[in-house]
Amino acid sequence: MLDFWKNYTPYDLHPADKEYFQQNNLYNRQKFVNANYEQVVKEFGENLKSDDINTRFKQIIRDESRVIRKLFASPFVGNINNAKVYILSLNPGFHSGDFIDEYQNPQYIDLLKRNLLGEVNTFCFAEEISLGTGAYKYWSQKVRMIANKIAEAKSLSIHEAFKITLSNICLIESFPYHSYRKPTFAFDEIPSCIVAKKFVKDVVVKRAENDECLVCAWRMVNFWDLPDNVNIIKKNPRYSKNKLQTSDIELIADFLTSIL
Repeated sequence: MLDFWKNYTPYDLHPADKEYFQQNNLYNRQKFVNANYEQVVKEFGENLKSDDINTRFKQIIRDESRVIRKLFASPFVGNINNAKVYILSLNPGFHSGDFIDEYQNPQYIDLLKRNLLGEVNTFCFAEEISLGTGAYKYWSQKVRMIANKIAEAKSLSIHEAFKITLSNICLIESFPYHSYRKPTFAFDEIPSCIVAKKFVKDVVVKRAENDECLVCAWRMVNFWDLPDNVNIIKKNPRYSKNKLQTSDIELIADFLTSIL
């Protein structure tokens, strides 16, 4: 998976994906939003973190399944090869403020680049280096709730438990590009999606079957095509659109506690 993403240039599609979309007549404005930061600021102004601006952005693009092309791809986050908990999801969400995070925040931009190279071995979206970003807003509290439960169960400091949690969670997306809603593509045909699914099957599932990790398929359960195993949790698609639940947090915390 890391080898595949070494060929990626930020603010665009992976070359293999772009070729697929072009060959199948899918590389068009009906499927993609092609504006970059400068163009977005010119249209909406600089206050892109505003929810009002985000609402206007939605209204203008009309179809919320369109892919926001000129941002970083985010196929995974965390210790991809050695995590103890893998969260399998859909794709990176989107808020107009992501343009500020990924064009105007040098530390965060460098973090995204290093993550894609496999040089970041923690769930960095919940770390202070990501403070102020949309990713931090979404993930930080959830990860801290897991850490709090580990700290209580193992009599650790919050700092120690948080560090353990960050080092042992990895998120893998079925589709690596940003959008408000699920894009209307056949994921099983897209090169980057195929690579993610193969990595999960060949590496992550085998580790789970050997009691080395827990797999939590929260979104796109059918896409991942996972076997039945005590260490592989497949969320009911009926509830998979819900945000992280208390039961999910307890499940992850209990597993990490059991292997410490």
